[in-house]
Amino acid sequence: ATHWVASVAAIDYMRAATLGPSPNEKDAGERALSSEKRFDVVGIDAEWRPQSGSPVALLQIATRHEVFLVDTLTLCVRDADDADDADCAGKEETDAFAEALNRFLDDLFARRDVVKLGFGLEHDLKRLRRSFPESLSCVAEPALLCRRDGFVDVRTLCLLAFPEKRKLKKTSLAVTVASVLGAYVDKTEQCSDWARRPLSLSQIEYAAADAHVLIVLFDRCAHQAFEQVVEALSDPEAPLARPPDAEDEDAGDAKKKRTKSARGAAPRKPRPPPGPPMSELDVVRAVGTAFDGRKGVVDALSGFPEVPSDHGGRGGGGLEMLPGAFALVFVNVYSPEDGRRRRYANEFWVSGSPGGGGGSRAVRMSWFGGGGEAGTARGVAKALAETTALRDVDAFDAATREENGASPTTEKKNKKTLLLFLRKQKGPYVCCGRLRAVAVSGGDDGGGTGARVEFELVDTEALRASGKLEALVGDNLREPRAE
Repeated sequence: ATHWVASVAAIDYMRAATLGPSPNEKDAGERALSSEKRFDVVGIDAEWRPQSGSPVALLQIATRHEVFLVDTLTLCVRDADDADDADCAGKEETDAFAEALNRFLDDLFARRDVVKLGFGLEHDLKRLRRSFPESLSCVAEPALLCRRDGFVDVRTLCLLAFPEKRKLKKTSLAVTVASVLGAYVDKTEQCSDWARRPLSLSQIEYAAADAHVLIVLFDRCAHQAFEQVVEALSDPEAPLARPPDAEDEDAGDAKKKRTKSARGAAPRKPRPPPGPPMSELDVVRAVGTAFDGRKGVVDALSGFPEVPSDHGGRGGGGLEMLPGAFALVFVNVYSPEDGRRRRYANEFWVSGSPGGGGGSRAVRMSWFGGGGEAGTARGVAKALAETTALRDVDAFDAATREENGASPTTEKKNKKTLLLFLRKQKGPYVCCGRLRAVAVSGGDDGGGTGARVEFELVDTEALRASGKLEALVGDNLREPRAE
């Protein structure tokens, strides 16, 4: 069951459900570590509007059977600059709510017999402290609080139970759930407007699931390695409260100090100044050129000399607006022999109509806008309107001729040129030239999936001439379609 908490009475009910009677004759940690293999656990999470400086809008407190969504925006009246004004509506009720919530959290944090679970909880509590410094004194020192006995960082717990899954050290909650539980977490609502009231049903379901899944992860780890979990929870040093990357940071700092002391603190060489940024014509001439990762692409477009690095980092993703003249689409291309079913697999085919320069038949591809408002048909169309992707084919030819010295066109120069960069598996990104949007479909606000965009590779002929077209998408290229 999910409960909305916006009153003192609701806090009292939450207290009874999560804390119950305080232990008296038993040791504080005895109940949690009993031989019944059951633990009193509480999952804690927080949500806020994806905007710099926005306060925590929702605090989630989950038990095994109930989830409480605390409306922390109720505290905004008390912590506002004009909170002392006589006309602040509901000031007394807000004060009572703040005091009751602060007492509840203080008692919850102090109970060693109730295991507090979080995923990056220190970050959430720091945000909570900055949001309500007057109302919630219980989170005055988040770093010390989260390292206390009775707190568990779920990432550290998962690594204890599944030591072979070392990559969990720096993964998201969604990846952790997929790896440990084999389940999918829909993060569409993660960056939604958490300050709006009432919340949508999908927001409520997302918030409840985000906190409750911490308990499911805890139970899975306890089942996998019960003795190790009990031993770690009994340790007064609270090893499970430390984030998994804390030791790496400490070791990294120590290594840096040793290196500096052995070699001397040699100053790092300054980055060379950038040259002139690339133009649209430069990009056309660079079709087929490989770049070392996303940073290599951005550096080249902005004029910085490329610095070799590995090809790791993010894969495909959304439409990225760069400062200046370009917007970018990055896509990973996987071989059909890969065998994995991908939720948003890009398709490539030869258009049934002339295009792509020189009258040849252009290659087209499908692309998906992803989750959230930006991924809907309206959001994608709005982003494309800021680029040259809505040009017709002749306008692309005219733009290239203009940069070669022809008479200028009348098109506004404030639109960004949309470029495509493909990479095969985990190789380097290859410049595939400019994109033209042919159609946008699906992805309505209530659909739950991103909009589907059909792009045409304007510089298909140049890509084909470079030999990279076949190398990148040859295995995936389908027969010509009738348009």
